[in-house]
Amino acid sequence: MVMGRNLVLTGFDKNMAVVGDLTQINHRAYAERHGFEFQVVNEYTAGTHPSWQKMRILMERIESFDSILWIDADAFVTNMDFDFTSLIGDRKGLILSKDWDNCNKPDYFSAGVMIVVRGQEATDIFREAMTHKKWENVPLWDQAALQDVFNQKPDLRPFFNIMARRCLNSVPQELNQGIVEPWREKDFICHLTGVNNAKRLELLLKFDWNSGKRLT
Repeated sequence: MVMGRNLVLTGFDKNMAVVGDLTQINHRAYAERHGFEFQVVNEYTAGTHPSWQKMRILMERIESFDSILWIDADAFVTNMDFDFTSLIGDRKGLILSKDWDNCNKPDYFSAGVMIVVRGQEATDIFREAMTHKKWENVPLWDQAALQDVFNQKPDLRPFFNIMARRCLNSVPQELNQGIVEPWREKDFICHLTGVNNAKRLELLLKFDWNSGKRLT
């Protein structure tokens, strides 16, 4: 574990509450297991999509913690024993995983679950990404803006630490048969991306919240 203050952070608005109210139980259990702090954000300013505001939310906290694990409301921990800070080491900036598809784009990443390491590197990435306002209300919001920074700012590119898909972005095969490297038992995170909330709930109810283990 990285000594100091480490935060597990999630957030969702009323449209995602039916999912987030369940997954935050899991997120909190994971944080408590490892002695991390936990916060959930439910208040968002009007005018921009909640996913876009993720970067502002992280910026507001980045100086108060040594590291932050952001988990989207449609993702949850399935390996409670894994300490996310073990991935940090000498890495600076952001730690993310490749997205579940786009296998022909090796540097295409997901921002649904990411680790933010305190330092100027992460701050500079978010500040630059937040200037790409064309994505404020256009999918994929924060992820698209961050991808722009990666593609357009060579000086910041080294601080995007892009890990294997199953490191932080395992997606179950049930969601899409085209998924590359789907979720497996003991993967750290299960991400229910790209489907509606009814499908998410169908899959969520197959897991135990406190252990992260699959029931069926």
